[in-house]
Amino acid sequence: MNRNYEEKFLCSLRYPLHSLCISPDRRSVAFVAGGSGRETVMLNQRELKTTEKVISGSLVFSPDSKRTAFVVKMGDGQAVVADGKEKKVYQGILENSLVFSPDSRRLAFAAQADKGQFVVVDGKARKYYEGILQGSLMFSPDSKRVAYAAALDEEWRLVVDGREKLVCDGIAMGTVLFSPDSTRIACAAQFENKWSVWVDGRSQSLYNAIGGSSLVFSPDSQHLAYAALIGNKRVMLDGRYAPWPGNKQLVVLDGVEQKYYDAVAGDSLTFSPDSQHLAYAAQEGFEIVTVVDGEELGRYQGIGGETMVFSPDSRHLAFAVKKQDKWLVILDGKEGPAYDGILRGSLIFSPDSEHLAYAAQKGQKIVIVVDRDEIAGYDAVTGESLVFSPDSSHLVWAAQDGHRQYVAVDGAPGPEYAVGFTTKGRGIVFDSPMRFRYLAIKDKTHVCLIEESLP
Repeated sequence: MNRNYEEKFLCSLRYPLHSLCISPDRRSVAFVAGGSGRETVMLNQRELKTTEKVISGSLVFSPDSKRTAFVVKMGDGQAVVADGKEKKVYQGILENSLVFSPDSRRLAFAAQADKGQFVVVDGKARKYYEGILQGSLMFSPDSKRVAYAAALDEEWRLVVDGREKLVCDGIAMGTVLFSPDSTRIACAAQFENKWSVWVDGRSQSLYNAIGGSSLVFSPDSQHLAYAALIGNKRVMLDGRYAPWPGNKQLVVLDGVEQKYYDAVAGDSLTFSPDSQHLAYAAQEGFEIVTVVDGEELGRYQGIGGETMVFSPDSRHLAFAVKKQDKWLVILDGKEGPAYDGILRGSLIFSPDSEHLAYAAQKGQKIVIVVDRDEIAGYDAVTGESLVFSPDSSHLVWAAQDGHRQYVAVDGAPGPEYAVGFTTKGRGIVFDSPMRFRYLAIKDKTHVCLIEESLP
């Protein structure tokens, strides 16, 4: 296959470089260079700010990739620098609190002062509290609303649009959540020794615990599901509540309890794109149970992470399971070929919902499987790099043979690059059915934007 390549140099790796941040559109990199008392924030080859110290990990892009923000040390305080311009100095800026609105026009963060902690939105400070819950500050999907959890007088409050909507004994990290249409908001709240999901101004049933990563609204915003625990022993394994004698776990959908299991994989809860179906994985005894709309589809030795995947038209469901010590993909209840493993994050449907692809371990090689057919084998594949073209006619992924790394199109290798930026957020991005881009390292010294055109 003939492919046309265009390279654009973005930055050099020859000088000290850290805090590398990649733009959502995969066209730019921002990073901090230097040391010994002076650090410079660069956007590609352009200098944004030289200062005494840039706070590690604070560098962020806006969703449209046109804006940047980061935190710098200013004397004994800290300040936010947005679009290269320095803002007001505070005693401190709370770690990982910088957040752009989805439309990229607004910026918020949490700050520290003598009186306590507070949120700053669009440059205006909000009410002081004893503490702001880490990771709770967020904009609604329509960018018009702001919510966060704050502590005051030994109580926790859910603050929405500047008003305290809920007062309780605790709010679980990672549970403050707007619905996709921005009209609803939910969180897991503690009342004495019990936990409840608060939504639409009301608290639902009380449980011993709520799975923090399990709260999910349906795409149409009409449904809310989460995992809950009943029992006195909270046992955690790999960030999940694990089975324990006397405990039970269950999924709650729109306030209605589903079947009790020994454990529920809270992060497996997945609504279909049309919001009509809910799928998840549970454990009963030593078996993993897959459940769709309350119906058990099958029982297996294990289930792959991030593999409960609906097709875009909501008509198909696929997931990876372990059976008889082998791994295979189940599509609409039918078993695919058995492999030694299925790469995490690789399972994808084509945009037209007609094709299913994934990367599988076969002995010492990684093979790409499309509609049950193997395309090729490699020494390594970046599972999250698999992406179909918008017209569903091509499949692209990042691969490695020996020391050679490249991006493959339908199995045809491209030029050699170090393609280490193709993991998060599906790093290979199509602009049209025949044109895509990605970031790569060339000659071990340059970060480049690679744009390819297919014949």
